[in-house]
Amino acid sequence: MGELLYACNENRLVGLSGFGVKTQQQIIRSIEFLQSNADKLHFNEAESIATEIIISFQKNGWKAEMVGELSRKCEIINLLEIIVGSNALNWNFIHGILAGFNFTPASGDSETQRFTSSSCTLPMVIHFALPEDWSVLKFKLQSTSEFLEAVQFTDLSFSTEDSFFLNRSLPFIVPEMRENKESLESARLISDPSRIVSFSDLKGCIHNVLLS
Repeated sequence: MGELLYACNENRLVGLSGFGVKTQQQIIRSIEFLQSNADKLHFNEAESIATEIIISFQKNGWKAEMVGELSRKCEIINLLEIIVGSNALNWNFIHGILAGFNFTPASGDSETQRFTSSSCTLPMVIHFALPEDWSVLKFKLQSTSEFLEAVQFTDLSFSTEDSFFLNRSLPFIVPEMRENKESLESARLISDPSRIVSFSDLKGCIHNVLLS
């Protein structure tokens, strides 16, 4: 791919049969797009990796959920983030689980650690929460800073996300909509913002294109 890009930049494809300036420019744009997204994953790929790891934690009696871009189901994922919870912090156990997926610790502190893998293009961040901190930390990690500011979020304790929204006279807003102030305004206008589009809502044909 690098050689092809070099040939295009040297204007060598224009002289070949079937190639023109427009085709050459399109090839350059395509290659540059692939290179700029080489360290990212489509949501479905990232979700598959995170789900397997979450299941491993849950099988051992730990709580585990997706947070960050994964929880908001962003189309492109830049970072794998999972929150895990137990009655006691045990990073050795966490390291053991992730080692089974070829992730090794790279940096971090007592509550959050970053992992890298030779078999995955994305780094992973694991956040640990005790039971009493679970709801607040999960909510914070599943929302963008802009959304948190819009809902006037503080680190004050609350038992459930439902109670957080109820105390602010807001409808429950699913993680997929916790993006920005506009998301909050949209949720105010929707009769049931806890419900997102499902397969049963589709009334016609949709053309899906898989990019790999």
